[in-house]
Amino acid sequence: MTGRRVTQSGIMGPMARLAAETDGFWQGLSARFSKRDLLEGAIVAVAFLLYFGVRGAVIDRPEAAYWHAVDIIKAQRALRFFWEDDLNAWVKDRWFWAQAMNLSYFYLHFPLIIVFGIWLYYFRREKYTLTRDAFLASGAIALIVYWLYPVAPPRALPELAQQFDPNAPSYVYSFVDTLQEKLGYAYDTESTRAFVNPYAAMPSLHFGWDLLLGLGIIWA
Repeated sequence: MTGRRVTQSGIMGPMARLAAETDGFWQGLSARFSKRDLLEGAIVAVAFLLYFGVRGAVIDRPEAAYWHAVDIIKAQRALRFFWEDDLNAWVKDRWFWAQAMNLSYFYLHFPLIIVFGIWLYYFRREKYTLTRDAFLASGAIALIVYWLYPVAPPRALPELAQQFDPNAPSYVYSFVDTLQEKLGYAYDTESTRAFVNPYAAMPSLHFGWDLLLGLGIIWA
């Protein structure tokens, strides 16, 4: 019996300490964050997970995405504001700007949005809700467009042209994927493919959300 009591005590002691530490953790968390804070964080986290989950689950239509991209370029050329190929050529030949833009695109986009959202929530609460809703609404609209009208990004056009357009015009082959060429990174790698739709170039939420971020900073 004594051995049994010792064994139970030996088991219950660490469990009791763990329970006490867990209670202490949640009490400390509750002291720092209100229920509204935790609920708001949960809403935003779930919304972003749904966005990326649905975006990654959209059925890939590479051929349609290629031709849609070509149609957009033709329209831009007809209206005389097709300058993306010149900008791409300028950036790829300048090491500093290529690295800066690639690192910003790949690493800073979402961390900056998160930091700005937290700052806005705690220090500009009256403007937080509208800004949050603008982000969520734009994401929902973008998902619908991605589903109805997939568009390949310029960096994917050379490879897609080889598959679907043997007589593609030269400007289709003028784009260089600087992210892969300069840093060796692929945006739609195996590890991120479940959350990435490679044919969601328009609307570009990298640009759209950065625009909202900038407007939000000015407005705040």
